Amino acid sequence: MNPLTLNFGGCVCCLARAPQQRRSNFISTHIGAASVSAGASAAGPRHLMPRSGRLRLDGGKIVNPRDGSIVSGMSVVLDQGRIVALEPAGLTRTNKLDTVIDANGKYIVPGYNDMHAHVLGVEHPSAALALMLTNGVTGFRQMHGSPELLEQRRNHTLPIPRESPAVLAMPGSLLTPANAGTPEMAVDTVREQKAQGAAFIKVGMASAPVFLAALEESNRVHIPFVGH
Repeated sequence: MNPLTLNFGGCVCCLARAPQQRRSNFISTHIGAASVSAGASAAGPRHLMPRSGRLRLDGGKIVNPRDGSIVSGMSVVLDQGRIVALEPAGLTRTNKLDTVIDANGKYIVPGYNDMHAHVLGVEHPSAALALMLTNGVTGFRQMHGSPELLEQRRNHTLPIPRESPAVLAMPGSLLTPANAGTPEMAVDTVREQKAQGAAFIKVGMASAPVFLAALEESNRVHIPFVGH
């Protein structure tokens, strides 16, 4: 197993299943990001998403995620990246500074959630976060964690720009023979990660007795259990 894969947040099984191009992109992105981070100054992230000016989407179909209903012929007005008006098309007053996009025949949907992401773990993950926003992702589940990342999340000090997708959930460290070599160690680790604020337990490279012990304890303390 390449330790770089784990050090930079790689999910070994996911990486193994990925097509060659995606594996190459992963290595380029993560190893490259690590190199940039190593030489970055304390000034902070290098990739910041600029806020848009006034933008109007005209005539689109708006999807309501609560009940699945669709409302047609609507205009959505955004200012500095935030929705400021939602009205039937044609009723919104035109501002000479507006950028108008014809959305007739198109759907306007809420932001997407990426439920399997390895974004955090390098010093400045802003490039990956900016790419997420570009593709409409406004929230993500971080699929690897550590005591340090959990502490940063508790203290609201994760090294991400303010205008970034929201971190929806994060585990503690992956359960491996290093921290869960026996069923007893697995139980202790599950309890510890629960206390640290982990949103779920993630296990890999565990024997059957360790796996089952971690699963049983996760169920007992009411924390989701994720295995590969």
